[in-house]
Amino acid sequence: MTTDPDANGPATTPPPAVEILLVDDEQPILNALQRALRAWGYTIHTATSGEAALRILDEREIAVLICDQRMPGMPGDEVLARAFAASPDTYRITLTGYTDLEAAKRSINAGRVNLFLTKPWDDAHLVSAVHDGTTLFHTIRENRHLHQLTREQNAKLEAWNQQLEATVADRTEQLRAQNRQLQDLQVALRDSLHDTVAVLAGVLEAIDPALGVHSRRVAKLAASIAAELDLAEHARRDTEFAAYLHDIGMIARLHQRDPKGAPRPPSTKDRATVAESGWALLMRVRGFEAIAEAVRSQEERFDGHGEPDKLAADAIPIAARIIAACNAYDKALHSSARPTELTTSAARDAVVRAKGKALDPQVVEALLACLESVPGTGIGGHEVEVSPKQLRVGMVITRDVVSARGLLLLKAHSEVTADLIHRLQRLGEDQMLGAGVFVRSADVPRDESDAAARRSA
Repeated sequence: MTTDPDANGPATTPPPAVEILLVDDEQPILNALQRALRAWGYTIHTATSGEAALRILDEREIAVLICDQRMPGMPGDEVLARAFAASPDTYRITLTGYTDLEAAKRSINAGRVNLFLTKPWDDAHLVSAVHDGTTLFHTIRENRHLHQLTREQNAKLEAWNQQLEATVADRTEQLRAQNRQLQDLQVALRDSLHDTVAVLAGVLEAIDPALGVHSRRVAKLAASIAAELDLAEHARRDTEFAAYLHDIGMIARLHQRDPKGAPRPPSTKDRATVAESGWALLMRVRGFEAIAEAVRSQEERFDGHGEPDKLAADAIPIAARIIAACNAYDKALHSSARPTELTTSAARDAVVRAKGKALDPQVVEALLACLESVPGTGIGGHEVEVSPKQLRVGMVITRDVVSARGLLLLKAHSEVTADLIHRLQRLGEDQMLGAGVFVRSADVPRDESDAAARRSA
């Protein structure tokens, strides 16, 4: 029997502190087994009876059990069966010196043996079998340890997941509550902005009703153009607000009076100064920064020759470009220098002439598109604005007639009577009308319409 570990043994040294148990009632056999295995560094325990072997199994962690089949008292198959019950991970080897089928069956069925060795044995085969057994034992133990560790980690992970879900749910509810508060604040801010705009516009209208009505018209058209250009919601709101307040800077100038005592509006040269005055006033209102910038830049020109900063093209805020176009159109349509009738086509032509110069071409195109969608204002539209003095019985009103304060005086499609002419002329003399009166062009004598077109061209 070979005992040299370098002769025919396994190439890999087994892990340290590997314990094996040798069971045989013959001491010489035990000694021979020990000599064959000692060189490999195993911790070897021996027992000469089944009872002694089981006591050692209860006290030690045995990796490999080599048990003789024929022993007095407790035979090897019974020792192996009880060893399996006590330590199922132990690698079990039956050592027998004769052929005994019944004992082999009992060892396999009850003892769950892993290997049979016969006497006399080959030391190399014995060492290789023990090495395989110790490797399997430690693999099973390591797998069990890893499995247990995995279960513990999974349990911790599940607990962490539940805690995380609870935290996420709690945080989500907090965010929802904060979002609801934010939405409420946004609604309150929007309402506050509306109220602020209404107050400022009201102050301007109280000082000069005609200016207030003009601002409302400009704001309505500006909102339509912003929608036509598909601006973002906040940009549409800022554009409409800025249009309402584009003349707010004139408050500082309205104390100036003409010889008849009426407020004297600033000259064209002063418009940029008025815009800056409006900007300075609106910058005091938190949340009005974009609105203030639009008011400041309304006198800028698309070609860069405007005031106060000589901005050009897209450098001018889009709200300011829209206000400039709406302002130009409304002033052309409601010119105080020509209080007689003025066709909408003439006002539209005035805006088109400024396209690419004072006005943004894209905004002008959007303005024309908006005018096309309003009955009677598109190309080929048939309505004329006349002064109250030019009204005749039987004419048909094409637009609502409103006062300088925006109150409805007469609904569209009403037929003019002598009584209505008298009332509207009285209101006109008292400067209580917001604008002229729009009637069907077919109701206006041709010579008067042609003269109006020539004056507005």
